[in-house]
Amino acid sequence: MFLILSCTLFIPSCLGAPRDPALRLAQRDPFDHMYYAAKGDWVCDRSQLRIINAAISETQAIARQAINVLAVPGAETSEAYQTWFGPSNANSYRKNQIITHHYRIASQNLRQPSTPVTFDVGGTPQYRVAGHAPPVTRNSIVYGCIDPFSSRHLCSNTVAAVVSATAHKASYLDATVIYFCPSFFSSSIISETQMKNQWRQGRDAKMSRGMVLLHELQHMAIATTDNEDCVDLSYDSASCASLPDNQKIQNAQNYAYFALDVLANPTKGKPR
Repeated sequence: MFLILSCTLFIPSCLGAPRDPALRLAQRDPFDHMYYAAKGDWVCDRSQLRIINAAISETQAIARQAINVLAVPGAETSEAYQTWFGPSNANSYRKNQIITHHYRIASQNLRQPSTPVTFDVGGTPQYRVAGHAPPVTRNSIVYGCIDPFSSRHLCSNTVAAVVSATAHKASYLDATVIYFCPSFFSSSIISETQMKNQWRQGRDAKMSRGMVLLHELQHMAIATTDNEDCVDLSYDSASCASLPDNQKIQNAQNYAYFALDVLANPTKGKPR
């Protein structure tokens, strides 16, 4: 869950091939289809879908930049890596886990929702698709938008949240569902450019929509796989930087802060 913290549109760019041959392995797509609630509960209207699609494109671009930084040999010695993931995780194995399970999944497999579904949350959750559209499965993502009335119960100080299976427990909604609260669509949400400028002024910034989505992706067990899904141990930058190393790689916001740090201050991602 991403809280309102005091802590875009995708511009395609050629990042080049990874310099580490191990990083060229194909990424398995854990998701079969992307749906959005068009009828029933948690319905997203066209305006909201445009905002969600822009956020997904921004998340993809941010993740690609993080991968590009991490692909450089010795990137685990960088200031940003040491700060957000810790010296004891500064090895090739952990770095490749971070790339594969936390960033590449965002850059390659997170896609814009294209199939409408009727979503009934009450009782036993039900998903109904029209025509010959494929059915929603446990490998699907469903995007939902919380209405102002329901937000009183689901969105207290929250921008977006994920309902997902874990390594030990299935999701009560069966599929992985990410829902967006009214505040996600507010004009007060800052842009990626504003976020970077705030970060450069003191490592304390509000999150753009794309960065919120990158954070939420870390909670999706089907996405991160292999017990790599994250929890929320801390949110503000000072606390995240102060976590023990074993908790840094478990905390969803640390992945967002690393991506933001190297995005706003590229020199911090360079090997030392």
